[in-house]
Amino acid sequence: MLVGNLAADYLKKRECLELPERLQDGVVLHRHIDHETDNHPAVRECWALIRPRHGKYASVIFDIYCDYLLTQQWDQFASHALEEVSQSAYRALSRYAPQLPDDLAARFKRMSQSDWLRQYGTYEGQAYVFERFGQRLSKPELLDGVVDTLRQHEAQFSEAFAVFYPWMQQSCEQLREELLRED
Repeated sequence: MLVGNLAADYLKKRECLELPERLQDGVVLHRHIDHETDNHPAVRECWALIRPRHGKYASVIFDIYCDYLLTQQWDQFASHALEEVSQSAYRALSRYAPQLPDDLAARFKRMSQSDWLRQYGTYEGQAYVFERFGQRLSKPELLDGVVDTLRQHEAQFSEAFAVFYPWMQQSCEQLREELLRED
């Protein structure tokens, strides 16, 4: 499920349907997370703080920044150390790489080698992510100063995340249990 969840943003719908069933469950979980996140009031309030300076990319910016917030608040939400969870995720990516399109398998290999999951937990890592993200955008100038915006509103974003994330964990756990029962 973890690998399908991570793969969902990089695959077309047709490609997702070609994945093994357990990986498809991860895609379903990812889409659930996206939908629920996009409709949570605390998240929408955060977007409103980002939108004046960064426009249409506010939702994606906050989504990426949530990875930073999660690493900062990790001990509140997880029973295992971040290092342990990251290494487990990288092992899963390696194990399921043969079932993924070659370009995605190569991306996940780079992710593991560079320890992207932990890199997201620093402002330097965030800056790097936004720099790479900007290379794929029609209006990369809307990312100018994004890390400054995030730092400026870190307290509000942190509070919103502390409300939103436990709710999302519970919602995902319910869906995961449903998906496992279907098997």
